[in-house]
Amino acid sequence: MQLSQLTLLILLSTACLRAQNVDFAPLGAKWFYKQNSFDVPSMEQFRLVEVTGESMFQGKWCRVLEGLTPGCGLPDPCHIFTQNDSTYYWSNLTAKFELLYHFSATTGQSWQIPGLLPLGDTLGVYVDSVRYVVVQSDTLFMQYVSFTGCYDWGNTILEKLGNPHFLSPSFCLCENGPYGIRCYQDAESDYHFVDYPCDTVFSINTLIQDLNSFTHLPISPNPATDFIHLPWDGPLESLQVFDALGRQMPLGRLHLLEGRLDIPVAHLPTGLHYLQLRTQGRVWSGRFVKR
Repeated sequence: MQLSQLTLLILLSTACLRAQNVDFAPLGAKWFYKQNSFDVPSMEQFRLVEVTGESMFQGKWCRVLEGLTPGCGLPDPCHIFTQNDSTYYWSNLTAKFELLYHFSATTGQSWQIPGLLPLGDTLGVYVDSVRYVVVQSDTLFMQYVSFTGCYDWGNTILEKLGNPHFLSPSFCLCENGPYGIRCYQDAESDYHFVDYPCDTVFSINTLIQDLNSFTHLPISPNPATDFIHLPWDGPLESLQVFDALGRQMPLGRLHLLEGRLDIPVAHLPTGLHYLQLRTQGRVWSGRFVKR
């Protein structure tokens, strides 16, 4: 009994120490996100958010974030500070620091993010489940979350990175915002979530030329409504689907049967799509129409 109590005490102490050592957004940290060009819709650019400095602000020693989207969520520049396991931001609307991230919140817990926009609701964040994930040899704490309020935000929050969809919640009426992390860098970490340089700018013409230069994949049926099928019987490293504007589309659950790969497409918008598959240093490509 005493041993069990000691073990429990050690585990609780370790969790507390971990929470108190969260250092979110250290000086020099950079986030690279995917960003569609507003002027040229067929071109995927990137959005860089970085910690550009530190300063005393409203009685708190803060880091300064720049590169956010003014009028859609957090202010730009944004002053933040982290205390124990929580990160706070300065709201120009409420004229005080408000909670942004609660990194140690676990299943069933929640928090509110007020003061983002005059026309925006308070954003409610609810932790549906948690787990540890390995990101390039580092073990990080991840929260799976859902929301209330008229905001677009990804459904995960990751230790050190924040929300991988974008650092800031985005008001639901804002369009063409950043939509997924490419890379995160600081003095101790260098995470790459894409297989190309962090600051790459794509165009649909470049994408199509690259896809056409790869080994062709026979896709059936084509056009498709619910699933497409590929003859496949081997390892699979990555599979990506792009729409006609070159934007990467979300993937559903893949079904690998004997000699065949089934890919759900019912959730995709109608129109032309491109598929790219990588394995063992080789690349296959194909195109199909979703109707």
